[in-house]
Amino acid sequence: MKHSRFGFGDRLGIFEHLTPASPSRPPASSGFVAAPPPGPRQRKAMAAAAFAIVCGIIVWSVCRLAGGGTGLVSLQHIPERIMGTRCEITVVVRADQKQTARGALRAAEASLRDVEARMSVFLEGSELWNLNSAKAGEKVSLSPPVMEVLRASREIHAASNGAFDITALPLVRLWKQAGKDNRLPSAGEISAARNSSSWEQIELLEGGVAKRSDSACLDLGGIAKGYAVDRAVEILRAKGANAGVVNLGGNLRCFGRREDGGAWEVAVLDPFSAQEGKTLLSLEVGEAAVCTSAHYHRYVTIGGKTFSHILDPATGWPAADAAVASATVVAPTCMQADGWATALCILGVEGLKLLPAGVEAMLVVGTPASHTLRMTDGFRKFLPPEGKGNGRPNSPGALAADRRSPIAHAAPAGHGGPARRLPSGDHPCHSVWSTVVLKSACTTSGTFLSATASKSFSLGLPTRTTRFMGHFSTATLRASILSGSYWS
Repeated sequence: MKHSRFGFGDRLGIFEHLTPASPSRPPASSGFVAAPPPGPRQRKAMAAAAFAIVCGIIVWSVCRLAGGGTGLVSLQHIPERIMGTRCEITVVVRADQKQTARGALRAAEASLRDVEARMSVFLEGSELWNLNSAKAGEKVSLSPPVMEVLRASREIHAASNGAFDITALPLVRLWKQAGKDNRLPSAGEISAARNSSSWEQIELLEGGVAKRSDSACLDLGGIAKGYAVDRAVEILRAKGANAGVVNLGGNLRCFGRREDGGAWEVAVLDPFSAQEGKTLLSLEVGEAAVCTSAHYHRYVTIGGKTFSHILDPATGWPAADAAVASATVVAPTCMQADGWATALCILGVEGLKLLPAGVEAMLVVGTPASHTLRMTDGFRKFLPPEGKGNGRPNSPGALAADRRSPIAHAAPAGHGGPARRLPSGDHPCHSVWSTVVLKSACTTSGTFLSATASKSFSLGLPTRTTRFMGHFSTATLRASILSGSYWS
């Protein structure tokens, strides 16, 4: 009975058919008979195969280095100021989709500017300007985006027991003028401003709004940025981005994963540090929005004393910064995070009980000499594991299990240093195991993006670019870039 034994020649289609051993053909010691050496035709085939493999490796390597492969890469666009603040838009796409990515970035910027054009209280002719200028009883037609933000604002106003109030524009104007005049407003002036505009004087209609008094007016500064970020993220998704981040003045939303597969890292600033850019802790975020409201960058000074820009609608006075130094909110949408971050700066710890399902928050409560962190149970899942970077505060105690338990915190962890401004344009991240930190919110809010990049690539856009180069250990470089030392 014949059977087959396969030797090296099998790889070239050469099969050795053997018969059982006989005296004329002694068996090989291994039980197999060596294949005959390949002939000229087989040698040519082997050489051609080897050549093809080498060429394939070379082409693959060149494509990877040039960014032309199908691996994931990150591309960032930094437009000129939008809504009076800094903006960064980051997308993660396949390397062969760079042109698509550029179109998505431009479309996202256009969406942000569209929201500004509709909802700015300062731009004459905007929908909000027209509404504030209208007479009582006159219906002002408004676009669906503006109506959506107004309805969401009313919902947060009700859920926060009035702490978030877009109708408090007269109070904002009063305190702004008080700062210019360097005098505290009188009790009568505060009362008149509070009574001149309220939700009771606003009627939401189908496709528009009618005011019940001439003085009623709205300010969407505490929620429009969040809505604009949500719109921009929707645009990026629709244009085919695998993942990305939109950051508008510290109101940011992440989707998908970084190009190396990791979660997005978002840093929260230390509200008590005089050193700009010093971080309190960092969060690991996937599909979520993050916003921080604080008192430390925007305020008015009257008689040598500073007053927060966040006003308590119930009293007409600025919120006490000794109660809540900063509020960081993680929510499904940036509009929710934006509105609730403002509300919590007024409500304090008791406001944590009012948060809707899916919205988590952390408050820094107290003074530089004595302060605690108060957070919801769900917020803890965004903290990196113990021992990873500066994700958790330098605290002598463990994170408490109670939803509103304090965490002793005397010496915030983090790295300091000023954030140097980046020019406008598209910025490929060219890094070697580095951490790239987008410092936008250091002057406006309290959150900014810290995205670890583990690949080296260059997208070669025809605009001004900034490259982030690293030649140190991961930990050392991360500290250096967080401090702003290696921005170029």
